[in-house]
Amino acid sequence: MLALAVGIDAIVTSQRDDDSQPATTNPGLTTPLIAPESLLDVRKLGFHVAPVHGIEVSDSWGIDSDAQWTDVFVGDDARWAVVKVYYQGRSPKPPTGTSEDVTVNGLPGTYTEKVRSGLYTARLIWRYAPDSWAEVGISGDGVPPPDLRQQYLTVAEAVQSGGQALLLPVRFDSAPASLPLISKADRVTGESSGEWTIHVWVDDVMVSVSNAVDLSECVGDDGEPQTAEFTYRGHRGCVVPTGGQERVVLHLDGVDVTYDFDPSRNRPLEDIKQLLDGVTVVPPSYHRTAWFDLKTALGG
Repeated sequence: MLALAVGIDAIVTSQRDDDSQPATTNPGLTTPLIAPESLLDVRKLGFHVAPVHGIEVSDSWGIDSDAQWTDVFVGDDARWAVVKVYYQGRSPKPPTGTSEDVTVNGLPGTYTEKVRSGLYTARLIWRYAPDSWAEVGISGDGVPPPDLRQQYLTVAEAVQSGGQALLLPVRFDSAPASLPLISKADRVTGESSGEWTIHVWVDDVMVSVSNAVDLSECVGDDGEPQTAEFTYRGHRGCVVPTGGQERVVLHLDGVDVTYDFDPSRNRPLEDIKQLLDGVTVVPPSYHRTAWFDLKTALGG
């Protein structure tokens, strides 16, 4: 990690030899994010994107052991981009491609574009505090739009310290001994508008809960047909391959719960059914204040 940090440092500090930081009337993101011992300790995001013209801020969020992030949409065509803020001491991957020095609220940064095989990657990385980094970026088809650099600068300068509380509308029971503990999650993402979806990753497993359900069919992400169907405690479910994974789906009352895993790990189907059936969902009529914090939701 030290070598990675040095590589980023050499690029971003090329505009000045010392470690001075010019004064700015808009400090933006200033407070370093401190990595938690466990994701269950994260009570709220450490940043937010302020609403400014040309930026649509989503309600999506994600956390893992390295960073926190959210999605935004920029420009008249609502181009998707990810804003990621790293914990102090963690570093983004070094940028590749054509680079250009920029400043974000007076702080040094680098904007890069790389085009290859009909795809492009654009990233804006800046150091917002000692040993603390943030970035805006995404990949897309074709070539970067000519105004993308300015759009990313607008997004970066709108990033500020302090963020929303992380609350989930679901709570998991303890997993059977044969399955990875949900409380040991190494990545969690959420989207909490009218239709919400929660994803939890642990070991080889991804568990998802969503109220944006479609009970008409049970197919994989690429249209793979189901290989089995079942009823568990009155709830309809199925097993379906999806990519290199296997997915178990259980249709609860107004909610789909899915369990994706590596089939070579031979996870017991009955134990997966038990875990999915044990998910508690906050009724739609309840206010968001009735949702669970991460520690409660993930069974910590």
